[in-house]
Amino acid sequence: MDVNNEVLTYIFNRDGFYSGLAGRLLDHVPIWHRGRRRGHWLCLRLNGLAKGVDPGTYAAQIQKPTRDGLIALGMPRCMANVLGAGAGLGLKIALGHTPIAHLTNALRVLIPLVCPNLDQCPTEKDVVKTFVTPFLAEQLKAMASGEKPGSA
Repeated sequence: MDVNNEVLTYIFNRDGFYSGLAGRLLDHVPIWHRGRRRGHWLCLRLNGLAKGVDPGTYAAQIQKPTRDGLIALGMPRCMANVLGAGAGLGLKIALGHTPIAHLTNALRVLIPLVCPNLDQCPTEKDVVKTFVTPFLAEQLKAMASGEKPGSA
């Protein structure tokens, strides 16, 4: 499968939404994590977050007790213990047709915009897989405009 040129043009547009978002991300990264010498700190954080919000991650949580699901999603144990005590058998997260189903792609397309060297990036494989996602340009444009992907 090839990368759609429309996707590349859209994402790497200097005046575009994703380029601007990447610039703001870089502006807010602590100074000790900036630059080529510091590696791929931001790339790894974006990719980790992309994995965390992937619908498959949430679907796997449904089978777990609420407490364990909350801990897996990053909640401190002390809070998960209290919230999970009487909350039922499973962590229920509604997926529906929400933009979160496509947030993984949006986070991953930011990586080449902030990465100091994608050829050496530990997230490169996930990024490349994202760039060949069918209808990626449409999803990204819809999210940038505030629409639900697929509703245009």
